Amino acid sequence: LREWNGFLKYVCHYKDKCSTKTFFRCFNSNIFYDENLSIICPDDPKFYQICGMNQNGPLRWESLLCGDFICSMHYNIYQIEGSHLPHIHCNGKFDCDNTRVDESQCEDVNENATKLVTLRTNRQITKRDICDGICDEKLMDCEDEAECNGYFYGIYCKVKLNRLNPQMWYVPPYDICNGDPFCIGGEDEQNCQVSEDNIHESCLGIDYHFDIISMALHNNSMAYPGKTKRIRLFNFTRCSTINIDLQKGSHACTDFMDQTNCSDASRVGVRCNINSFE
Repeated sequence: LREWNGFLKYVCHYKDKCSTKTFFRCFNSNIFYDENLSIICPDDPKFYQICGMNQNGPLRWESLLCGDFICSMHYNIYQIEGSHLPHIHCNGKFDCDNTRVDESQCEDVNENATKLVTLRTNRQITKRDICDGICDEKLMDCEDEAECNGYFYGIYCKVKLNRLNPQMWYVPPYDICNGDPFCIGGEDEQNCQVSEDNIHESCLGIDYHFDIISMALHNNSMAYPGKTKRIRLFNFTRCSTINIDLQKGSHACTDFMDQTNCSDASRVGVRCNINSFE
């Protein structure tokens, strides 16, 4: 019995010819599990097993000892962390074979699913879709991911759509410094020239021309590739959410350098879904 990342654990080290492996004994049984939590301890309803084991992010389930739980589903075992919830949370059915925690604390989730938030362009979107790392398919320009964790991506400016009066619109990072002014005041093409003094704040990118007016009026996501050119990078064009639904890429740099040096520490990595799990 010893301390392990701030918790008391029964720890066993198994050494073979190649390496030393660490195992832990369940507190209420003689079952052993490894750091990958490949076995669920019986008689552990508050999941003490998970305490001190690769915890990341805020605690989601206050009723559990360490805020996380383990889900056995389709003969596989998954650690459900509070900051990276998969689609099973509050989806209206019990997905886990070993617990019903996945359908607890759903009041806020259900409220966010129906509560509408008005964006700066007067478009509306459900609260749960804001800053979830996914560009909403109804907006196309990713305005729902424009202001997250105190950081801003892209710009707002006055534009003229068709014969309508000038109105406030959102210009995403991939449409800034593309050589095609969209803002009436030209804000999207300011300070775009690359020189020896700022070349370290630029990258080699494909000059995609997005028909942003058509996107705004008709949700048309067509992109037309142009010549390769050096593109200036700014804090408000780095690390924006990538819109995987666009027919052409929505990032500025061919080597994804615009996804580096992120001011927001939560964007230093990329999350994706594999077999419906995040």
